[in-house]
Amino acid sequence: MNRPCIFLIDDHPLFRSGLRMIIENGLSKSLIHEMDSVEAALQTQAQPDLLLLDIFLAGIDGLSGIALMKARWPQASLAVVSSDASSDTVKKALDAGADAFLSKAQSPSQMLEIIHQVLSVADLQHSEGADQAPQQSLTLSERQLQVLELLAQGMSNRMIGQQLFLSEHTIRWHVQGLLEALGASSRTEAVFLTRRKGLIQ
Repeated sequence: MNRPCIFLIDDHPLFRSGLRMIIENGLSKSLIHEMDSVEAALQTQAQPDLLLLDIFLAGIDGLSGIALMKARWPQASLAVVSSDASSDTVKKALDAGADAFLSKAQSPSQMLEIIHQVLSVADLQHSEGADQAPQQSLTLSERQLQVLELLAQGMSNRMIGQQLFLSEHTIRWHVQGLLEALGASSRTEAVFLTRRKGLIQ
């Protein structure tokens, strides 16, 4: 994705400015549009690659807006951004269709990592199609190792997603990429191979 288009939807101008600076520093070629409401975003003609959506908004709230955003831009990824990172809120956001969850209490590097992950998964989907696995050249990133560690603990994709603030759909793509990169035919074999290589305990 050469120049991702990102919608930043939050009704706090100070937070928008701060997050915009974080994204511009980490994704220098990104094109960012700022809005203060779901309604304003839906009136925008640009085609986003990623929607960063606050929950607590005037008018249509973020959780209710997820379905509207997904209907308007089905190819776009969506991450909820909120100061409320309770397990119940994270679950509601992911169940409503969000691809990831960002807590406003997270560090800039943590936020950027999740944004990178969501965009990279979307890029794989666009370039290879939804029914194909990622290319074999995919290397094991820190995030993939985190997924492996949780797989080794017997967690389901859904449980891993809740642990890492990512959707079950995104975790499924990570698992598919891991199987392809390791040449494994199952989750159990992937864990075995990475343990044998000393990548996880």
